[in-house]
Amino acid sequence: MTRIRGLERIRNQAWIKVERALVQLDKLRRQDFVYPDGRSALDQIEAQLKKQQAALERLRPDTSADQVASTYASVRSLLGNTVPMLGFILRSTNVRNAFEAYDPLRRLCRQLFRNDQVKLILSSDWDFSPVTLPMDNKRQFPGLIFIGLPATEGDNALLMPLAGHEIAHSLWQVLDIGRVVQKQALRHARDELKKRGFTDERIDADIGEAQNLALRQCEEVFCDLFAVRLFGNAAMAAFGYFFVPGYEKRSRIYPKLNARFDYMVPATRTCWLLSPAPGPARMASGRRLVSRKNKGVPARPASSGPTVANALAASATSAGGAMRPNSSATVKIGTGDVSAHSR
Repeated sequence: MTRIRGLERIRNQAWIKVERALVQLDKLRRQDFVYPDGRSALDQIEAQLKKQQAALERLRPDTSADQVASTYASVRSLLGNTVPMLGFILRSTNVRNAFEAYDPLRRLCRQLFRNDQVKLILSSDWDFSPVTLPMDNKRQFPGLIFIGLPATEGDNALLMPLAGHEIAHSLWQVLDIGRVVQKQALRHARDELKKRGFTDERIDADIGEAQNLALRQCEEVFCDLFAVRLFGNAAMAAFGYFFVPGYEKRSRIYPKLNARFDYMVPATRTCWLLSPAPGPARMASGRRLVSRKNKGVPARPASSGPTVANALAASATSAGGAMRPNSSATVKIGTGDVSAHSR
């Protein structure tokens, strides 16, 4: 009896948490939305919240422990995703937003994904640099792209290329580009650990974390290259500006700044046939981007090999090719059925 009462109390409390989120969602509907995508996002979120409420109501004393645990995990994950989304949607109605940037960015998203159902939530955000919400919620909320831009830079045109970097995080997830470089990343992670004197046993124990870090860094490099593919020198100027005055210490999921610019500089030549704009970039990295000895050829970062870099560059160029008039691409978001072809 005590166990049954305990299960009922936990279930009821979980149900109340979901209900509180629904109450806040209903209040958000009363906001003045300049663009309709915010309301559409609320509809998707509401449907998922009510689905989880119904799942909680189906729990009974004789429900298996595995089913109970799975339901609670789903509720916890959903609330963890939707609460930040609701905050994004609320801030998207704020007058601090660069509303004039919204239409071109949404058109860009829809062209890149070749899907007119893609919805963009553009929000002012109190963060040092542009951000996007984690992309592990695509199956629950297909077609929603959340981008937060620094409120203090609302009138800065350099936000546009940086938004391109954030959009690329969605492309990385939806097109499953990590799969393209996964084997190379694993090989380079293993080789790097060997160079550092790790034993085979230690490598086997740590290789999972090393591979994950390598893939996260590859994702950042891909997003950088994709922004360069779309915006050329403007992307270089934007990265240079927003990286100033640099970072004292960043998470290991980000490559070093000089390594990122070492990849982007040649990309400006390859994608746009323009000379790079090293001024702001050099200011941000605190180092020369290229060496005189190699006559302008960037040094290869030690953390990654050319195979990975070439694969990332090819993926960024191919994904960016969806913007060309003579290309065709189809992306079905949230279904796991993704194809992209350029010619």
